[in-house]
Amino acid sequence: MLPGKSFDLNRAMLKDEAPRKRSRKEIVDAYCAFAAAMPVSGSTGPDLDSDRGPSGEPVEFRTVRGDNGAEMDALVTSIEALKDSGRAYRDQALLCSGNDRLSKIGTGLEARGIPVLYLGSLFERPEVRDLLAWLSLLVDRRAMGLARRTTVPGLAMSLSDVGAVLTHAKNQMAAPLDWCRGAPPPEVSQDGNAALANYRRIVEGLGPESDPWTALAILLLDRAGIAARIASAADVTSRAQGIAIWQFMNFVRAQPGGGGPRIRRLMDRIRQLVLLSDDRDLRNLPDAANGIDAVRLMTMHGSKGLEFPVVHIPGMNLNTLPRSPQAPACPPPAGLVEGTTSWGREVTDREHREEQECLFYVALSRAEDHLILYAPDRTANGKSRQPSPFIARLGSALLHTDVVIAHPGSDEQPDLPIGVDFRGEPALTQAQLALYERCPRRFFYTHVLEAGGRRTSTLFMDMHEVVRAVTDQLAADPLHPLDQAAIAALTDQHWSESTLATTPAEEGYRQAADAMIAYFVRSRQGRAAGPAEELRFDVPGATIVVKTNEAVVEPGGGRVFRDIRTGHRSDTLVKSKALNAFAIAVGRAAPGCRAEVVFLSDETVVPLQLKPAALAKRVDDLSAFVTGILKGRYPQRVSSRTCPNCPAFFICGPVPPGRVEKNLR
Repeated sequence: MLPGKSFDLNRAMLKDEAPRKRSRKEIVDAYCAFAAAMPVSGSTGPDLDSDRGPSGEPVEFRTVRGDNGAEMDALVTSIEALKDSGRAYRDQALLCSGNDRLSKIGTGLEARGIPVLYLGSLFERPEVRDLLAWLSLLVDRRAMGLARRTTVPGLAMSLSDVGAVLTHAKNQMAAPLDWCRGAPPPEVSQDGNAALANYRRIVEGLGPESDPWTALAILLLDRAGIAARIASAADVTSRAQGIAIWQFMNFVRAQPGGGGPRIRRLMDRIRQLVLLSDDRDLRNLPDAANGIDAVRLMTMHGSKGLEFPVVHIPGMNLNTLPRSPQAPACPPPAGLVEGTTSWGREVTDREHREEQECLFYVALSRAEDHLILYAPDRTANGKSRQPSPFIARLGSALLHTDVVIAHPGSDEQPDLPIGVDFRGEPALTQAQLALYERCPRRFFYTHVLEAGGRRTSTLFMDMHEVVRAVTDQLAADPLHPLDQAAIAALTDQHWSESTLATTPAEEGYRQAADAMIAYFVRSRQGRAAGPAEELRFDVPGATIVVKTNEAVVEPGGGRVFRDIRTGHRSDTLVKSKALNAFAIAVGRAAPGCRAEVVFLSDETVVPLQLKPAALAKRVDDLSAFVTGILKGRYPQRVSSRTCPNCPAFFICGPVPPGRVEKNLR
């Protein structure tokens, strides 16, 4: 039996020395009214009075006529008005339920001239990413870190120079730093050669085996002057950058021991921390930052135990706060959670609601004198948005105000096109289009700059690679024997060349691999195997190339082109626009034939059949991808689940200025 997460409200209120002692009566009344309806075990809700008495300033809910950009402008107006009335920036805090929204708000407020103090995810901060990109250059022979725009003037290179150096490193360089220590490629400009000379000076004495803290200190203090520039700046943004770098350097200094190059170990650990969301302790501001006059931005969870004269809470909309519950990957069975016979979504949804209520209660009770809540009434595309149901629970004394922004700004940062000039009409593979659909920026790094690199691999992924190698070889050789001994020998060959041959869990992985390969063989039964074919079709501006895994012939003579997938079936994949290039290619290049996708992990086969209207729509979708590629539209797709394993994780961000030429054929 597992205990539920029932929230002991009375204990939480007393834990931070009684909110009634810090908050004015209007604020105490508001969060008591909200708490009265919380389904808390063993509690009938609080009945508190403020020791400080009323302030005459009611808790206010401001409905902003507009979208998130208008809400941002309303926040600026409130913050500045309070400052003019004597409330310094440091006396004001802005609380959100999540870091993603908080980061966007911080960027928006800074763009509108409001100083903010917010670390957020330390490893996603630009100044920390700059340092990680530089560290990566010491261990990456292909110099992928050059693809991130540097803030060090003497190291700045144009995009064309970066492209030339990356191509040179890919084709000729055998070890890290050869790209700056050897002769530069002839295509590099005079300014690019000067930057390479500066890199050569800065990396002197450093390499893959260097201590990361020492290497960073040399860059920051001795050879690039980054720390001196930050220390001499008086603006809040620069001071926040200095705090983030100080926090990061403390983290780097205290790394656990282990084998292998220390820089590589550090970067692998950072990937794991971000992937597991285990970097929250690094988001806390040090005490040295308390004197900075800037608005404090933090999550509701992170604000526990703190108090502020003024609290702003934006985003008070339906499905934003409280957020809609997500389906759990593994719902609890009936009776597992102590005190209930419920199961599955009923339990997890209830726990989610209680957690959201607790977070909001914490946020309300952080305010001492002023508490203001905000909600935009429209989305960016003009659709109506409803206020959060939490608003109706704040009591009858809540002041409702409509805010109209005359000339609202935008909450969205435009993704400016990257300068790419294609020579001739490109030929794009289905795999390239699939990558562009998942993350256009990774497509740019992989196929335009050819910076290379693979995702961080796991034993599970290595097992899938073995299965893929075996099935590819079987598909390429229709005459290969399919008896059990022959299949086992082929699998043994690829298995011995992988990392799996020496893992303690080899037996379990091997059983899974054998099951998938066996299903591949069974899925062919009754059909004559045939070699894979390359199919092509044209869309405006490009040729689409589809490489089928194999083509089998059915007893009646019809051909079936097959796309073999080692993973599980998912609606996202089956409905993906890039996968439909497979069905389009089969329909255009081989009329009368069929297309199907084989999912080995599920032992299922999904036919791809598109009606004429749907076919035309999919062609338009692919054409839109091609247009985006040709016009340099490569926006980032940020995901805490997939980004940490991406080879471009440490360099993804601003791209060097200029243009680069590319031939995609």
